[in-house]
Amino acid sequence: MKAHDAQQNLEYIKQVMQESRKTFVDNGSGFILWGLLVGLTFLLWYIVVVNEIPLNMTLVQLIAFGAGIVITVWGAYRESKSMKVETTSGKFLGAIWVGFLITLFLSAFIGFLNPIVVATMLGMACFASTCAPGFSLFRSLALIWWLGAIVLNFLWPDKVVLLIFGVMMLIFMALPGLIIYNRYRKELKCDVAMDAAQ
Repeated sequence: MKAHDAQQNLEYIKQVMQESRKTFVDNGSGFILWGLLVGLTFLLWYIVVVNEIPLNMTLVQLIAFGAGIVITVWGAYRESKSMKVETTSGKFLGAIWVGFLITLFLSAFIGFLNPIVVATMLGMACFASTCAPGFSLFRSLALIWWLGAIVLNFLWPDKVVLLIFGVMMLIFMALPGLIIYNRYRKELKCDVAMDAAQ
């Protein structure tokens, strides 16, 4: 193999890897959306319970989570239009989080949205997400969610569980989403600069 051919092959491999990484990079918007949506719903639930406000929280959850699913599907559809290649790890990660959202919605639908169970499922989804490039942060998040589930279990059935879980969603779901979003923006700027240089 000539040196020129080897260099071209290396450039091609580098380009394929870069495209694969670009294709899979999550912009964090789903984590921000669901961290805020679920977190604020649980905080509202806490306020309703503490102040004995006559509000059907099952209906509120169904409306909030239904709206979240519509926004998520719409966002995924928009992103799929701009994707050039769909990676196996991207499909795997998408399946994990779609499965989690379906379970969350069904739990709200049947009226059994237990924060301990949701925290445990979040730990599983975060841990499984660590297989994807750039998601090593989620190993720590999985541990936090599992430990949170244990703490919430000791506090159950006290209504403070709703407050703690709502705050956990904001800190350990929405905030990491913002971190991912900032990383995504930086990588996007670098990619634009590299494309402009070529």
